[in-house]
Amino acid sequence: MLKWLARSSHRNPWLWLFGWLLLIAAALPLAGELHSVLRSGGFSNPHGEAARYEQLLQEGFGTGGPALLVVYRKGADPGITRLQQALEDLPELKSVAPLPGAGEGVYRLAFAASENEVENLVPALERRLGDAARITGAPALDRALNVASKRSAQQAEMIAFPVMVALLFGIFRSARLTLLPLALAGVVILLGSGLGTAIGRAFPLSILYENILSMLALALAVDYSLFITSRFREELARGRTRGEALEAALATAGHSVWVSGLAVAVALAALFIPRIMVFSSIALGGIAATLLAVLAALTLLPALLVLFAPGLPERKPRQADTGSQWLTWVTRRPGVVTTGVILLLLAATLPLRQLSLHVPVASARSLPKDDPARLGLEDLTRRQSPGRLFPIEGIVVGKDADAVYESTRRIAEGLKRDPNLIALYTPSGSESGPLVRTHGGRTYARWIAVPKTDPNHPATRDWVTRARAAAHQAATPGLAVAVGGTTARGLDFDRALLAAVPWILGWVLSATLALLFLAFRSLWVSLLALGFNLLVTASSLGLLILAKSLLGGGSLNSVTPILVFAVMFGLSMDYFVIMVSRVREAVLEGHSPERAIVLGLGRAAPLVNAAALIMLAVFLAFGTAWVDVVQELGVGLALAIALDAFVVRQTLLPATFLLLGKRLWHQRKELVHAV
Repeated sequence: MLKWLARSSHRNPWLWLFGWLLLIAAALPLAGELHSVLRSGGFSNPHGEAARYEQLLQEGFGTGGPALLVVYRKGADPGITRLQQALEDLPELKSVAPLPGAGEGVYRLAFAASENEVENLVPALERRLGDAARITGAPALDRALNVASKRSAQQAEMIAFPVMVALLFGIFRSARLTLLPLALAGVVILLGSGLGTAIGRAFPLSILYENILSMLALALAVDYSLFITSRFREELARGRTRGEALEAALATAGHSVWVSGLAVAVALAALFIPRIMVFSSIALGGIAATLLAVLAALTLLPALLVLFAPGLPERKPRQADTGSQWLTWVTRRPGVVTTGVILLLLAATLPLRQLSLHVPVASARSLPKDDPARLGLEDLTRRQSPGRLFPIEGIVVGKDADAVYESTRRIAEGLKRDPNLIALYTPSGSESGPLVRTHGGRTYARWIAVPKTDPNHPATRDWVTRARAAAHQAATPGLAVAVGGTTARGLDFDRALLAAVPWILGWVLSATLALLFLAFRSLWVSLLALGFNLLVTASSLGLLILAKSLLGGGSLNSVTPILVFAVMFGLSMDYFVIMVSRVREAVLEGHSPERAIVLGLGRAAPLVNAAALIMLAVFLAFGTAWVDVVQELGVGLALAIALDAFVVRQTLLPATFLLLGKRLWHQRKELVHAV
């Protein structure tokens, strides 16, 4: 297949280019609409108890819809009458009322519209109210996060672009060759954005789709282009014709790209397992970026090389002994090097003992410090305790009203003695009370608890767990009982994620092992690659936890470790396949295993180092994002790439290969074939 692609690209480059131009033309109008279909949030478990509570609340009380909060600055409150007049013709507005317990100048706006529709009303509200008030609440915070996420991706691209230009020009010494990988990355982002719009119109899609798409498109499209173009130039320098060089480049580097891309896509597919929107969106964005980057590298890039690099400057292939002093030193003492590097990497994993997975809820810390929605929430929390703003809520539902009241009373008796409680509101027993409704032949009774601590505090999360146990124990059989609220939603998300972790680990490890074995035809090579990946991922997460604790950043978002694990397991295949294939070539040239390791890895090292520097530039650029998940993912992947490329591949890989040489290389058929 790769040979056919090489020959077809050489003979019909304009046909391939025309096909890609048609794809770009089809994706262009869709790509511009991506931002309109993306949603904020997604950090909730749709199958959890908190989601069940919201369903019962809507069913019985018809409430729970989106609401905005208007927070006036001190001395600027015009009163509710003037506020109602200002909002008179606002579409879908149901009611305007003061927020209980928040003091003067805070109003709640309830809407009969979807969350996205309310988000779109925020700019109009801000224009009407001017600087005197700030709009906050869940829809405003989600909209602000959406805007911040888009700006973060644009900022990261602006940072990464000049660095990549400088690195690529330093590698190729050619303006045309420097532009080709960047053009491929742009095409992948464009097509991935168009695909995201099509998906987002049919299924909920998180704003993180855009971030992971940009991150992996820049990293992979440029790296894959680098691998193939460098091998193409090397084959030209050996005296091959342009068609022969293209065929050899796709048969070697192209095969590595195909294997690596498949590994990334398969690893990311594990993120569908939790059935949570944020993970599914990241999986879709990552898989789209990866497969489009592979497709572009194997079809569009060869056509561009034929058409737009006719006077391609040749660079002589790196000589076998050049730059191999370090590898020679490593291969003279493989046991010491292996032991030392493994101990260092294990030491880096020690901070994992402090790992506390927690998705932040009711938090605006991901937003810029001057964002109006963040300032409004911070002002509101100064006026009123976070526990009153984000209480813990419960509901009891049944056909027997007396049983509902009695169960609610028992639940309240069990909860009101809790020391972490400020107040507990329960039904009075009257069906006309605000916490009791009868609908469809069933009675719905609510209770609301106000904790002393904020919704992200461990004590609040523990209180939810105790409240759920007490509520289910006190309820009469046959009644529906659920405990929800902001903290409960976050707790359900974390528990769903933890329950999915064994399945995610099992999928990634087994699927990666199968791909490695198919690629290398050696169980030892496959197991070593798996071990290296685990060690690198654990070490990078340990260093990330250490860095965040030293900077006072708190615990990691519960999403980050799983993302780093899934993405890194696929990305590390890039370097492994390239380096092992070079060792294979040296063995097939007749060199001893020891000499083949020095020669092969010495030839691959400059390319691997250059590719790693490009990935580092991309990931560190995304490490500047305001959104904490994107920031943690960028820094975590940068740490993992640095450890993988500059520590493991340069020291641990040659040392362990030498120690296990006879097992790895005693038969040529066990080597990775034709990569």
